[in-house]
Amino acid sequence: MDLSVFSSMLSVNGPKGTRREGKKFRQYAAALSTTIGPFAVGTVLAWTSPVLPMLQSENSRIPITADEGSWVGSLIAIGAIIGSIPAGKGADIFGRKPTIAALAVPFIISWAMIYFATSVWELYVARLIAGAVIGGVTATVPMYIGEIAESSIRGELGSYIQVKVTLGILYVYAIGPFVSYEGLAILCGIIPVIMFILVLLVAPETPTYLLRAGRRKEAEHSLVLLRGHEYDIAGELEELQQQLEEEQKRSSKFKDLISSRATVRASIAVMGLLSFLSFSGINVLIFYAESIFKSSSSSISPQVSSIIIGVLQVST
Repeated sequence: MDLSVFSSMLSVNGPKGTRREGKKFRQYAAALSTTIGPFAVGTVLAWTSPVLPMLQSENSRIPITADEGSWVGSLIAIGAIIGSIPAGKGADIFGRKPTIAALAVPFIISWAMIYFATSVWELYVARLIAGAVIGGVTATVPMYIGEIAESSIRGELGSYIQVKVTLGILYVYAIGPFVSYEGLAILCGIIPVIMFILVLLVAPETPTYLLRAGRRKEAEHSLVLLRGHEYDIAGELEELQQQLEEEQKRSSKFKDLISSRATVRASIAVMGLLSFLSFSGINVLIFYAESIFKSSSSSISPQVSSIIIGVLQVST
């Protein structure tokens, strides 16, 4: 599940005697905190695998049919398309950091609805909300990493998005069959809580957004936090400023929602992801892994087979 990092490449060439590259620790920390969002995405994608067999069993707390189970799985794709546009616009207006942190709230709401659900329609709404958050995460996290990372590690940090999604899937595959319906909702619901706290505490706002908002002093402070005090920020700030000026010259005169650069990037990211999922068939395997392996009459249990698939996704 590859996600592209949408950002122009930055290079730093400070005066002689200054650091050519900044310290990396804070960049890694910021990227790892925001990629808890993709981890949470993985839990949403995989949740149906262990849960649908529970709901379709004789002792189900919410008896559902196979058709209803299919809707529970597939509604997140519709939600993802809906969620990408406001998230991209929000990142432009309020900033990358607060937008990513705010996405934790509907994530938590969706898991709370799943925990307390008494009908399939409540599950539909919860999954639609979760899908919208997936669209928001897909739109904003690659944008954030692209804007805080130096070019030498940008590709590596961007790859954490894919890794975290697969780790979230494996997390659910590994614990889902061995806990109750309510227990799994709690164990998945705590992930966005951790995301909210870490993003607020660890992740600074991106220098690119701050410059675009006319907050140069804060952009300087952000760069110092990300690169270290020994790093010459003047060269990178000047380069960022020039890039923003070039963007303004090339930008359209339309100021509506569709013209927002972040919104366009968000839509492309989500459409690309959903197209990949649809054409590869991987969504079917992720959503219904246990049910598929159960119907195959394999000598390996469906639960173990799902875990094996999860491990393979992480390692490839």
